[in-house]
Amino acid sequence: MTVPYGVISDPHYHRWDAFATTNSDGLNSRLEIQLDATKEAARAMKAAGCQYMLVAGDTFHVRGAVSPSVLHFVTETYEWIIKELGLEVAMLAGNHDLETNDSVYSANAAASLRSIGVEIVCGKRAHSIKMGDVTVHMMSWRNNHAELISDLKTLR
Repeated sequence: MTVPYGVISDPHYHRWDAFATTNSDGLNSRLEIQLDATKEAARAMKAAGCQYMLVAGDTFHVRGAVSPSVLHFVTETYEWIIKELGLEVAMLAGNHDLETNDSVYSANAAASLRSIGVEIVCGKRAHSIKMGDVTVHMMSWRNNHAELISDLKTLR
């Protein structure tokens, strides 16, 4: 039996300057739109019977850096998705999330989300999730295309 799962990709959460305002709590208006869309997607996944939300990289916009005001509201959002909706979240390291050329956990801006229960996929090994009779393999950003292809072939 196949278990449904949901995927979002490249949210690029950021404290935007252009066409944005900041409220009294420090929440950027464009970031708020992004986070509301993430919650809407999570609600739709839950309604469809999903157990997992997969985030396919580039969680943050500025390569290798995240401002505290962005991290705070992103953390609150994913904590709500995990604790209130009951979805499991696995998040790939994208090139925008890393301060290095390769996927190194300590250089991943999204790694702090692990503390709220997000499964962070970062490094040279695939992360595999068995969902019913389907296995989803997640592979984080690679700077070297040949290495990526070689590693993907090992999943056969």
